[in-house]
Amino acid sequence: MVKQSPQVSIIVPCYNAERYVGEAIESALSQDCTVQVIVVDDGSTDGSVEVIQRYEPAVQLVRKQNQGIANARNAAIALLQAPYALLLDNDDRLASDALAQLLGTMLGSQQRVVYGRFQGWNEDMTQRLAEPRLASLNPDPFVYLSRHDFTPPGAVLFPTSAFDRIGQFDQTVAGCDDWDFLIRLARIGFEFEGINKVVFHYRRLSSSASNRPRHMLDAGLEVIRRAHAPDARVRDDKFPAGLPDDTLAQKKFLWAADCFALAAVRGNPTEMDEVFSSTPIPSNPCWKTFAVNVRKQLAWHCQPYGNGTSDPFRDGLINAARYLGQQLPQFVPRSELCNALIYPDFVQLAKHPGPRKALRLLKEWREAKSVLAALGEPNATVKIEH
Repeated sequence: MVKQSPQVSIIVPCYNAERYVGEAIESALSQDCTVQVIVVDDGSTDGSVEVIQRYEPAVQLVRKQNQGIANARNAAIALLQAPYALLLDNDDRLASDALAQLLGTMLGSQQRVVYGRFQGWNEDMTQRLAEPRLASLNPDPFVYLSRHDFTPPGAVLFPTSAFDRIGQFDQTVAGCDDWDFLIRLARIGFEFEGINKVVFHYRRLSSSASNRPRHMLDAGLEVIRRAHAPDARVRDDKFPAGLPDDTLAQKKFLWAADCFALAAVRGNPTEMDEVFSSTPIPSNPCWKTFAVNVRKQLAWHCQPYGNGTSDPFRDGLINAARYLGQQLPQFVPRSELCNALIYPDFVQLAKHPGPRKALRLLKEWREAKSVLAALGEPNATVKIEH
């Protein structure tokens, strides 16, 4: 019997994930297409290798010294056999029909990225935490990606031939290396086509490498900077000079707000200090916009935290309000700062009324009172303009 060539190569970097890596592998092997699964163990010190070996020879195991996730992904590239590739982290899972859905939209193209929706889950995959809407990168994926990432890599299928045109993953921006890779795909004119199907289940862990605020700040700032400059790694670059610099400072400023929100959720004053003191400040900074963006990102970053009795979103909101209230009084009146931190959800409630609106408004009012207390003005009145 002739062995079928794989349609998709799945790269699974693994480091100390014996609790989860078996689930990741099984989700890859159960796809409705032929797959090549390469698991790169990045110097694990737990029982990860023993778990992976149970699946041989259905999976290829590569063992190496610990050098980080980007280098682990790179170790698999020379072994790729399929025309398309997907990155699956060791603690996540593909939906059962993920590759069939993604391949159906790829249509054999070598100039396209196809991505789907994803769901965020708690550690044991028993509670769904988030299901973001499908992001639209059009009309200009490069401009979109120069601001921020848009999805975990497990929801993205791309041609393996891309490595010959844009290079490998970059360990110097680990944690953002998949974002950096997607930006380079956009630079060579790849189409980004989204499908409105959940293809990926993302396990939200507080121990994840992406939950290191200062590290993510530095890596993300470098990724954004590179998008606005020539990139020698890219062949046939459609944007040889990069994007214009006129929006660079604002993009860096808002990325810092995202990382500050993560630090506020984690509640570590040192981490908040590190991010805030390293925030690149534009010539005419709008700190109210910074605070609004902090509030928006809190809802995402709070998901891996909390123990069932705590409210990590509220705690993060109070931490952010207290810190920013101390740092920004000369730039933003406290009433405006509070308005920025509570404003977005009030507006959404006004736009989308329903039977739960009263309960939501009560929750938002309580959060507003908490913010005021953190700012040292518990009896102040905040005007919500809409």
